[in-house]
Amino acid sequence: MGGGCSSPRKRDQKIKIDQHSSFNDVLELAVTIEMLGPKIS
Repeated sequence: MGGGCSSPRKRDQKIKIDQHSSFNDVLELAVTIEMLGPKIS
């Protein structure tokens, strides 16, 4: 029973981590574009 309770919680954590990492990727991309922006224009 304890294992059954903990596995959905772990799955939720994993989803949160995935969303967080994808958000970080977007943030890094935005920063990179901002840094490259002046060089391009």
